[in-house]
Amino acid sequence: VSLFFLKDILVKKSKIKSGLLDIIGLLAIMFTLCRAALVTVVFLLIIKYILVSKFSNKVRGIFFIVFSLAVITLQVQKTEYASYIDNYILNIFDDSSKTSVSLRQDNNRTDFNFAMNSPIIGHGAGQLYQAKTGNSRDRLDSSDSSYLLTILSDRGLISVILFLAVLFIVIKQLYSLEQKLVGNKFNVRSLIYSILALFLCLNASQRVEVLFFLFFIIGFSNKLYKLFKNHVDFSNSPHLQ
Repeated sequence: VSLFFLKDILVKKSKIKSGLLDIIGLLAIMFTLCRAALVTVVFLLIIKYILVSKFSNKVRGIFFIVFSLAVITLQVQKTEYASYIDNYILNIFDDSSKTSVSLRQDNNRTDFNFAMNSPIIGHGAGQLYQAKTGNSRDRLDSSDSSYLLTILSDRGLISVILFLAVLFIVIKQLYSLEQKLVGNKFNVRSLIYSILALFLCLNASQRVEVLFFLFFIIGFSNKLYKLFKNHVDFSNSPHLQ
């Protein structure tokens, strides 16, 4: 999902090629059948094409999303993907399902109550995982965890605030950079969408590679901001291109 938005970091002259890349990328994400990725990409596409775009882009965005969903629906009918989508994606509000929203809420509530036993400094690194997998009588009855709840449980509220502050500062820097690079060939907003995609997916999966990529993009974004502060010409720099 992050790469789907990063592909637009260089402004393309051809809108047709850009639209085709969007369709191919969205189809690729959909056929991964990853619920976190699907929800994240649709959520960010709605923001990108409908909420913060010109009227022409709103029309193009609505058509793009509807067309892609229609193609997917036609292709997966009467295949193994259809039953997967029904059970794993469409039935998320069915309380009897093992992947339901209510089950995830119960897990988060359990982890939050555990975190509240030491809310300021946390229980220590890896203690939430230990509490879930240990053999003691106090073993937590929960499986998946939000990444923010994991930080809160292991490191405490101070670490949560610091982590969110880093994200806020980087996104604010990128937004400021975008306002000053109007008409430039670099699409800074793609970095903002990329960071948001990684953050949302990280809270759903907690995969190590997602966490690594998030901090890589944060470092890359900060470097771009510092280059601009040092008056580097983005448009004529072959290294940046």
